[in-house]
Amino acid sequence: MHDDGGAEPASTTVDPSAPKSLMELSKDLHAPVAAGEQACCCPSKPAVRVVLPATVQRDHPVDLLLCAHHYRLSGVKLAREGAHVFDASGALMVSGTFIAIDRIAR
Repeated sequence: MHDDGGAEPASTTVDPSAPKSLMELSKDLHAPVAAGEQACCCPSKPAVRVVLPATVQRDHPVDLLLCAHHYRLSGVKLAREGAHVFDASGALMVSGTFIAIDRIAR
């Protein structure tokens, strides 16, 4: 065991203003929607997985499964907030303000 003289390890802080890169996101957060998973918003089948970035109050990203209807209602706001959005197969649709128009759930 290494004795470092009792010094505390340097703390690392998450800069909540820095968006998580897609490479930093857990594979679980952009995995395809599994059979039997239910949307967080209603009993419908999930159309997208939304990954909300860390914030000052929450130092980790959070994912939500949304149905197509609720995603259409909130997609623009989610993009403005820097969310990453993946379709049901796990393909990237939105990353922050970048929107892949041909991938939006219809």
